[in-house]
Amino acid sequence: MHVSHVAEAVRRREGTFTLVELRPCRSGGERVAGAVTAQLTWCRQEGYHDMLVMEVLLLAVGQRHAGAGLGRALLQRALRVLRASGRASTGTGTMRVLTQADDGDGAQGFWRACGLRATAAGERLMQALSAWDSDRHLLYRGVTVMTAGLSTGRAESDAGGSGDA
Repeated sequence: MHVSHVAEAVRRREGTFTLVELRPCRSGGERVAGAVTAQLTWCRQEGYHDMLVMEVLLLAVGQRHAGAGLGRALLQRALRVLRASGRASTGTGTMRVLTQADDGDGAQGFWRACGLRATAAGERLMQALSAWDSDRHLLYRGVTVMTAGLSTGRAESDAGGSGDA
């Protein structure tokens, strides 16, 4: 399925999507090597004028594939869905990617390398989303909210740095 088809389906339903990477296995067939699950939400609360937010709910890579760039590749595919959804809906506007990273250098280092940063603005956005719909936007303990704004192909963190997420 082409990314524009996924984006259109998600845009119409303002929903959750999962992208899966399959790899061949020795016994024949295919096995899941990694997956990303995210949800898109139009944030229309006061102070967040028509912002399209992609919250990454899960990004997992099998041990055999860890460190080979699969996590970053899955995130890139999810970001293409976000960008396509944003263009299909408004043509312009603000888009943000948001996640709640496990505390610790490994997870947060991955997200930093992808251009996301822990900022007060990201924390406020996550709290606003949860206040608006606490069933869809859960607040977890022991995590760090990390976020980046998206423009024409690059993530821009609230901290002013940019990455290639």
